[in-house]
Amino acid sequence: MRFLSLSLCGLAVFITACQPVTNSSGPSQIVWASGQINNGQVINGPKITAETTANILPEQEIPVYTAPTAFDPDMMLAASTQALIGQFGEANTIRREGDIEIWQYHLVECVVDFFLYTDDTPAKSLVIKAWDMRANIIGRKVDDTACLNNMTERFYQIQAG
Repeated sequence: MRFLSLSLCGLAVFITACQPVTNSSGPSQIVWASGQINNGQVINGPKITAETTANILPEQEIPVYTAPTAFDPDMMLAASTQALIGQFGEANTIRREGDIEIWQYHLVECVVDFFLYTDDTPAKSLVIKAWDMRANIIGRKVDDTACLNNMTERFYQIQAG
């Protein structure tokens, strides 16, 4: 029983010695409890200050990670063919049915169709009026989430160049 008490006491001292303690001289100094402790103050311990870390941690802006946003095909409605190429790349297949031009993108989980119509401007430019996704194998049900994930992956690949 005495051995167990001594072991637990030694473990407590070890854990306490590894904890950082703030020095009373100000918040810019951190003192590690590897020196002697006298009335809650660390004596003879190595000190890390703002001045000593200047060479270790250069002042620079730290980039903030932001999660990528999902590609939203609805944002492409009323966009031009140039915008579609810029956002989603060249189509795998382009076909025409009457006045409608259909741009097909063959992805891993699905096929995405963008339906382009001639606008009412004098230039008669093609603009996206609708889009649809379907399974890449006839008769299968499309997995909407997987397809949207594939679209997002393609969008970021195109943006990365």
